[in-house]
Amino acid sequence: AYQISQCEARNVVLTTNPNNGGAGGICYDLNYYDESDTYVSECVSSGTVISYCNMGGIVGAASGSKKIKNCFSSMVLTGNSMIGGIADYIGDDAVVENCYYTGSITSSESKTSALIAGQGLYNGTAPTITNCYWSKECGMTIDGLPASKRGVGTDISEDPTTGLTLTEMRTKASYAGWDFDTIWAIDTNKNGGLPYLRWQDDVPTVIEPTSLTLSAETVTLAAGRSTTLTAVFSPIGAGGKPTWSSDAPDVASVTADGQVTAHRAGTAIITASYGSLQASCSVTVTERSSDEYTIREITLKDASGKAVTGIPSDSFWAYVSVTKGANAKDATVLLASYDRNGQYLGLTALEADVPCGTTYRLGAWFANADRRVAKVKAFVVDGVGTMRPLAAAAEIS
Repeated sequence: AYQISQCEARNVVLTTNPNNGGAGGICYDLNYYDESDTYVSECVSSGTVISYCNMGGIVGAASGSKKIKNCFSSMVLTGNSMIGGIADYIGDDAVVENCYYTGSITSSESKTSALIAGQGLYNGTAPTITNCYWSKECGMTIDGLPASKRGVGTDISEDPTTGLTLTEMRTKASYAGWDFDTIWAIDTNKNGGLPYLRWQDDVPTVIEPTSLTLSAETVTLAAGRSTTLTAVFSPIGAGGKPTWSSDAPDVASVTADGQVTAHRAGTAIITASYGSLQASCSVTVTERSSDEYTIREITLKDASGKAVTGIPSDSFWAYVSVTKGANAKDATVLLASYDRNGQYLGLTALEADVPCGTTYRLGAWFANADRRVAKVKAFVVDGVGTMRPLAAAAEIS
């Protein structure tokens, strides 16, 4: 019997013949060995493989009663076709059992590729795949196939595998039939909280990322607006806190948590860095239009709640009706008071979260016991800090 057990290939970088051949994270082809008791068990792989076809995160090809049990891989696999997160080119009574995958697959042809087993009908007999799982956060790009992710290639009609969220993958109860007493272990402080094999004596606290992307490659913001970019590390479960920077902070700045704020028209490149890894987002800042909003009217009520047409000689309520344009962003409504000489007296800032195309009314109380207030003006601006006008002002006296 040929058996490979308790092996780890960590951070592999492997490129094979781009026009032929295949590869596996642990071994390429178990089919060279005819013995029925040939298997790979309790093996781990991570890194990057670029090949032509017949590649797997653990084994490239395994059929004829070969067995792959209790293995996991986070390999990033790129090739032409026939790619499996755990194994490809299996069938003819092969067995894949108690395995999981958290990497990504890119296949340039719409042939059998999938997150656990790619080509699964070798010699016309389907393999036995039991209790195998893959992360729903796995990257999967297979030209010519729908975006839905699969654990097995399209030559197998029923998918016996299960996709899990990252939270589910960190939960022991998600893994039906797995031996967490003697083979597997799970610990929030090891392997990024994902299952690992008990024989591993140097399991890292966190999974070191091998790639970094951002939640968006391009963003358009109006001046004064903000958005938050998220750093996405691979493989699944990898930890890390990036350093953020902007090449034009006067156009768009970024905080240590990835919050981007637009300041003036222009373009800024926001970059997240972690060790040697970098990812960038191009942020285009546009000026906001001065007619995003329309001030419909200002109305007044005296202290008793009675509507009046002019500024009362005592304290009063002032209300402004504003229409939010069809494509308008959020804004701040200001009500300012002035004396008879036009001298500014005070300001009240009002905000409301309303849908575009809606007309809404906001009000403020003005203390006027000293009878100084003679005029109230209404403004709509993008914010108190920047004060860019977004509507024609209105007034009442």
